[in-house]
Amino acid sequence: MSQENVEFVKGLYAGTAGMDKQALLDVLPEMISQFCDPEIEWIEAPGASTARYVGGTRVCASRSSGGWTDSRSTASSLSRSSTASRTGLSWCVSTHRAAASGAAASMHTYAVLTIGDGKLLRYHEFNDEQQARQAAGLSD
Repeated sequence: MSQENVEFVKGLYAGTAGMDKQALLDVLPEMISQFCDPEIEWIEAPGASTARYVGGTRVCASRSSGGWTDSRSTASSLSRSSTASRTGLSWCVSTHRAAASGAAASMHTYAVLTIGDGKLLRYHEFNDEQQARQAAGLSD
C-alpha cells in the first residue's frame, strides 16, 4: 500500500475515532458517498453479509452495529501489503455494550482494505488474524 493510501486509511479511522454508535450512524452515509467507490465490495466478518455497491454498504454497516447501545472501534495498527500497492491490513479493537443486558464486550477485528483513485474499493473483515494476513498477501 502506498504511503498516500496509508494516509487515506488513517484519515478514515481518525475521522470516526471516539464516535459513539449514533454519531457514527449519522455521518456514515456521507462518509461512504465521499470515500467509497460506487462499486465497492464490502464483506463483513464470516457469516455476515456482503454488499457490492455504496447503497448496500450503508445497509450493511448500519446493520452490523445493531444490538449494541455503545459501539466504538479504534484502529490499533495498519500494515502495508507486500504484494499489492493498493492493499493494506488494519487491526481494530472494538468495544461494545449489549442493548438488552448491558454486558460489555471487546474484540479484535482485522480488515483488508483496497484503495484506488482515492476511494475505498474493497473492505474485507476477518475475525482471524492469520486469515486476514493471508488475504492481504502478508507473510507470517
